[in-house]
Amino acid sequence: MPRENGSDDAEAAICADIGTSGAVIDVAKHQGLASLPGFPFEVRTSASAREQAGRLADRCVRAYSYLGDMLAFRPRCTLVVLNRADWSERASNPLYGMPYYSAGNLFLAGEPSDLVARLEEVARSAPSLAAEVLDQVYGTGAGRLAPFADLLVVHEQGAARGPGGPRSSAPASPSMPLYCEGRAIGFTMTSRSGPG
Repeated sequence: MPRENGSDDAEAAICADIGTSGAVIDVAKHQGLASLPGFPFEVRTSASAREQAGRLADRCVRAYSYLGDMLAFRPRCTLVVLNRADWSERASNPLYGMPYYSAGNLFLAGEPSDLVARLEEVARSAPSLAAEVLDQVYGTGAGRLAPFADLLVVHEQGAARGPGGPRSSAPASPSMPLYCEGRAIGFTMTSRSGPG
């Protein structure tokens, strides 16, 4: 974001939370995106992805609450749901739709993603027993693995509580990422929404 003196300093686009989490969120990624109110974290979305952003934010709320209750820590973060064009301009991960956490932002795809296509490709080449299990759990229709990809959000919320995340008031432990991963699996197993 350019400053008045003309210098382009990335730090000008970073805001620090003075609340309990000590989070630093790169707000430059939010410019020009729509805001969805009503969530315990900020939600920013491409205009064309508003409906999907609402669904993903609902899932994130469940994971955010679950992990927050288990860990007694709720980091400040922003859910950023992007269409393909906005992803190429704002995200640092080149694979469209690969959920990731960076600088206080949790990035998700707002339309069918390359990740789901790649998962489908891998599933088609799975050994027959594994393919049967995948068919039983996820069905056989197009996009059947999209719900699995959506659950990666739970994993990425663990990143907000581990290395690179706003740890200043999180329980101090080198095993926190592993603990968060276990809690993410627990959430997935107990989530009423299941994979679908």
